[in-house]
Amino acid sequence: GTLANKTTAQSPVTVTATATSGLAVTFTSSTTAVCTAGGTNGATITLLKAGTCTVVANQAGNNVYAPAQAVSRSFTVTAVAQAITFGTLANKTTAQSPVTVTATATSGLAVTFTSSTTAVCTAGGTNGATITLLKAGTCTVVANQAGNNVYGPAPAVSRSFTVTLPAQTITFGTLGTKVIGNAPFTVSATATSKLPVTFISDTSAVCTTGGTNGATITLHKIGTCTILATQAGNANFAPAPAVSRSFLVL
Repeated sequence: GTLANKTTAQSPVTVTATATSGLAVTFTSSTTAVCTAGGTNGATITLLKAGTCTVVANQAGNNVYAPAQAVSRSFTVTAVAQAITFGTLANKTTAQSPVTVTATATSGLAVTFTSSTTAVCTAGGTNGATITLLKAGTCTVVANQAGNNVYGPAPAVSRSFTVTLPAQTITFGTLGTKVIGNAPFTVSATATSKLPVTFISDTSAVCTTGGTNGATITLHKIGTCTILATQAGNANFAPAPAVSRSFLVL
């Protein structure tokens, strides 16, 4: 009889046939790359991969009966479908690099990962599960499972998350009153990033900054001097909010 289509997960398949002679029918495969025949009289059909399986039924006859005309039956073998479960990914800062991602496939086969935004993040390590964050932007990670002889490739699943630079803050102490005749003096401040802080004057008619990172303050006339402490950030830190300090010049 006709043979129903199967998936590779349904292997092996047992086939049957009868001869009008009552003699046993034997089976062979004419598509051995897709399926093979084994067991008693070749009736156990092992499915190897997706494709068309053709099974040939034979009866060689004996002293009474002539050989029967061979009969072949074909059916389609398909790979088993699989799906990937890949959860959402939380936003990160570059300071949290690297990030490890995980996903599972219904086949139980290992999931592999790639980055489709290699300027922002790259995938490496075992199965690409280690995501290295390179700079601020959107990182998109793609989960794949290529399948095997039993399972077809899974539809790829991508997940995106935002990569930001870590924040930093400036500590800049208060500045006391100065006298116009005082010599230039030095101010200092620190950033949580440990990057150097620079200073600018917001009242250049009263005072100006100079020297290394603008830390040397020169007084020009009586009034209020306002100094801004800034840190512009870099590839690893966002710019710090500027901090201003004012003092009287007498």
